[in-house]
Amino acid sequence: MDIKMVSKLYKQNSLLTLPTGKLLLWLLDETIKVVKKGIQAMHAIDIAEQNRQIQIAQQIVVEIIPLINNSIDGGKKFMMLIDYINRRLIEANMNCDVLILEEVEQFLNELRSVWNEVI
Repeated sequence: MDIKMVSKLYKQNSLLTLPTGKLLLWLLDETIKVVKKGIQAMHAIDIAEQNRQIQIAQQIVVEIIPLINNSIDGGKKFMMLIDYINRRLIEANMNCDVLILEEVEQFLNELRSVWNEVI
């Protein structure tokens, strides 16, 4: 087995064993990284890379949904925020609007900060 395969398996197993709160924090971190790459691609007018990065961000945001507890009021509000972020990602991608992506990044940073305090 080569070192890259071992590293990949280790990372996958590490993620699978994370508690829900830490997994959510990791997903938010990854989304922020990808959105930043999308912003850079927009500034560089690299539409293909912009599209790829924003689609990755959307996929990560969708992975957050099963972690949300909808049976409580806070969970419902969190779900609405995640839905809003996803819609804004779509809009930013369709319109090549860096301001929308920066807004999404700001929301994600605030959400990450709050969630970090919670856990």
